[in-house]
Amino acid sequence: AFKHKVHYMRDVLQRRNEKGQHMNHVIFTDLDVLPLRPFSELARVQEANLQFMLATNPPGNPTGWPVGSPNGGFLSVRSNTPNLRAFFQRWAQAVGINASATDKEAAKFVRGKTGSNQAALDRLFVCHTDACRARRPEWATFNESILSGEPDALRPETVAYHAVRAGTVQQKLRKFRVAAARHER
Repeated sequence: AFKHKVHYMRDVLQRRNEKGQHMNHVIFTDLDVLPLRPFSELARVQEANLQFMLATNPPGNPTGWPVGSPNGGFLSVRSNTPNLRAFFQRWAQAVGINASATDKEAAKFVRGKTGSNQAALDRLFVCHTDACRARRPEWATFNESILSGEPDALRPETVAYHAVRAGTVQQKLRKFRVAAARHER
């Protein structure tokens, strides 16, 4: 499934542009995201100048990715500019998987044998030149109170829980149950 994620996001933006469709918001999530409130709530926290917002890697995530680094598991895309489409094109190229990659090749990629989605994101978001910054769309990360990576940190305004800190599927499901129970209180 991973091999298609970045390509799918890029393709959605491209198709909407080709059809002349206006975008208010498009949300892309991983399967380990539990909605707790309507995603339309994100419109009030996403500033108008931001083209997209995404999750961050929280403290204690089992992946070892840097705390606070961008995490592509939850994206709120607000506009569909040429700059944003080019960014998603660069992301698709950076992950090193083309649309015709086999599931076996994609599995190697996910296990870190041919690169890393996180490394690709880090390369795209870290800019040291004016030319790079000019190509990068305006973006930000969600505050932990809006998109939480820890069930104990849920607040009334939390829109979704992202089980990025949990390791296995069973651990994620346990965390989902805890998050759902806390949210219902």
